[in-house]
Amino acid sequence: MRVIEAMPKFPSTTPAGQGGPQPGSSRATRILLSTLRVIGGTLLVLISVPLIALLVVVARPLGVVLALIAVPLLLLYSRRPHEDPVIEEHHGIRVPPRHLLTAAHAWLTPAAKHGVLVGADDLLLRALGPVEQVILPKSGAKLTPGDVLFSLRRGDRQVDVRVPFAAEVLGRNEVLLTKPGMVGTSPYLHGWVLRVWPSARLEGPDIRSAEEASGWFRQQVDRLLARVAPAPVPAMPDGGVISPDFHELIDAPTWQAVRDEFFS
Repeated sequence: MRVIEAMPKFPSTTPAGQGGPQPGSSRATRILLSTLRVIGGTLLVLISVPLIALLVVVARPLGVVLALIAVPLLLLYSRRPHEDPVIEEHHGIRVPPRHLLTAAHAWLTPAAKHGVLVGADDLLLRALGPVEQVILPKSGAKLTPGDVLFSLRRGDRQVDVRVPFAAEVLGRNEVLLTKPGMVGTSPYLHGWVLRVWPSARLEGPDIRSAEEASGWFRQQVDRLLARVAPAPVPAMPDGGVISPDFHELIDAPTWQAVRDEFFS
């Protein structure tokens, strides 16, 4: 029978602490790696903070330049929707731009989901003269056709602008309560009077569409001039342009007739 002898064991020639794993070496490695991560993270923070501060300082001039460019552009953009549109005139009376008109010379312009803006056109305002008081309904008021929408007053003369459709008052131009003159200085923009929600479409015999409003308005101007001043009316040097004191040509009896014929 063959006998297999055990291999002799020779002492290791590897110095202590080198070569194969030693007891506890795995735990020591994990501790070392964790320590290195902490040190590395701390160094990263210490280095990043000054770098970020430096970038802020360096980029500040660029930010200032961008601000100098952006601010005027933003101001210009923000002003554009609020500037008075280009207004055509007929005998010096401003023609409503792209607005619907009622037979009583109130203008209407839809404001998307915010209802309809309402104001007075320039023919009414020039006939009445500088407005001294604007009388408004309460917000939330419900109006039926023929109700007074708002009133404009100068001295003892007053125009009651009536609504030709049922509507609810959504908002008021409160500025007009303290600055009624704005209704005349900017009638088609800042001088808007009310914001309403109509109960039906803006159409009917008492409403002129945006397409026909301009021509109809010019005819009304000519009619009023012929009614008030058969003789040449006060004009500026270029001729044919009504002066601001046109309302003074309208005496009391004529005013009542004009109000009932044009603005009721």
